[in-house]
Amino acid sequence: AFKSVVGHVRYLPKRVYTTMRELEGNFNDKSVWARIAVVLGGVTMNFISALVMFWIIGACYGMAELSPSSLPIVMKVFDNSPAAAAGLKYGDKIDSIDNHPVVSGVDMVRLIGMYPAKSVPMQITRGKEKVTLNVVPNLTMAGVNFKAAKDGGVEVVSLTPFGTDDPTTQLKEGDVITAVNGSSVADLAAMESALAKVSKVDPAKAGNLDKIKVEFTLKDKRKLSMEMFAPEFAPVGKIGIMPAQVTEFKFNNTTTNEVKNVTEGSVAAKEGFLAGDYIFLVNGARVDNQETFYELIGKLSQGTEPLVFDILRGSEHVRLQVNDKLSDASQFGLAFQPITFGTTFKQSFVLIGRLIVAPVIIVKQMVDKVLSPELVKSSMSGPLGIMQMIFELSNDGLGKFLYIVALINAAVGAFNVIPFPALDGARCLVLLIGGIRGKEIDPAKEAWVHQIGLYLLLGLVILVTYVDIMRLWAGVPLTH
Repeated sequence: AFKSVVGHVRYLPKRVYTTMRELEGNFNDKSVWARIAVVLGGVTMNFISALVMFWIIGACYGMAELSPSSLPIVMKVFDNSPAAAAGLKYGDKIDSIDNHPVVSGVDMVRLIGMYPAKSVPMQITRGKEKVTLNVVPNLTMAGVNFKAAKDGGVEVVSLTPFGTDDPTTQLKEGDVITAVNGSSVADLAAMESALAKVSKVDPAKAGNLDKIKVEFTLKDKRKLSMEMFAPEFAPVGKIGIMPAQVTEFKFNNTTTNEVKNVTEGSVAAKEGFLAGDYIFLVNGARVDNQETFYELIGKLSQGTEPLVFDILRGSEHVRLQVNDKLSDASQFGLAFQPITFGTTFKQSFVLIGRLIVAPVIIVKQMVDKVLSPELVKSSMSGPLGIMQMIFELSNDGLGKFLYIVALINAAVGAFNVIPFPALDGARCLVLLIGGIRGKEIDPAKEAWVHQIGLYLLLGLVILVTYVDIMRLWAGVPLTH
């Protein structure tokens, strides 16, 4: 497509060369839509070949699952956070919190969350040294950070709401809360106590958890009513760090997390589970298939806490609670949908859809952060990183190797449709604009723009390659 801008050279029977623009029936004589179809031909084949590969891999090996997890290693310390104030640094490994051992990033977050606004000792490993630091986690609730107000009450420091529909967006930075459900809040301790009270779930209550309303009274006498599930109002400690993220790549050839049927008279039937439910969390732990579901049930049912299930039912998010103690997890009474050719075919389309959307997210990140060093270091891998990833996965079997090849193939197609100069997306945009105007854009000017875009893309390749080399020099893994 790019060559058609500059001018193709065609070999004629009389061995006379001429440009495509001088020939009848050439690319430029076609309609706008026909030319767009030609330009997108390569991208389409990228997606089709990746789709077929995903389906074949799924049929032979099962559904690919990327299971995210985390390590108790500090990858980032946020500015002006309790962690920064306590002296935590990038690369610190947290061994224990208040003498409770920490083996994962989940443990780290859970234990820190138990000490909102309270000083807690943390034992860490920094290089070859063992260090103990005292940290005072912020008091947070559903992404809202609080601190003690100067003249009494609790001030909203910052908000990290989960979405535009989240009720916490009613609060604003600087708001001072003086009461929760009519109970006076004079300091952080009182705020924690009030939130703990409203977030407590009645153990006798079973089945679908209802949302509750909590009223916050502000210093200026305004009142805000927020409606969420009770546990979402729970006070949680946060210190402002990001644990190291890792991803386990495996194939699942057994079942999905969709409920196939519910055994009549079982615990699941009594509590309101339905066929077609997608169970994605149990007490905050991810559910991938029947095996992980019953493994979680077996572990969690032995504790004192009730089981809380987050379910997708149609387009509705449903939360169910089960208080029964199970001597045998199999008594729960759920069977899950097996993985079939149809399931893997459906997943293939989902993967392609995600990859098409991915460049939009990447571009948004670039616009938001203007290609900040942090974004480049954390989110980009160059040719060396891709080669290392392929090499590592090839050692794990043919299935994973083919999967990453298909993934790269689809990603190339998705990247190529971005309307950036020198990419097919930009060429299609130019053709579309010309069709709307009824007059083509000057080919010489278009070629000049594409040439600049090509230089910028080459610069990006050089940049990410440089980042790869610097990572190797510093001993940091190229992939994570």
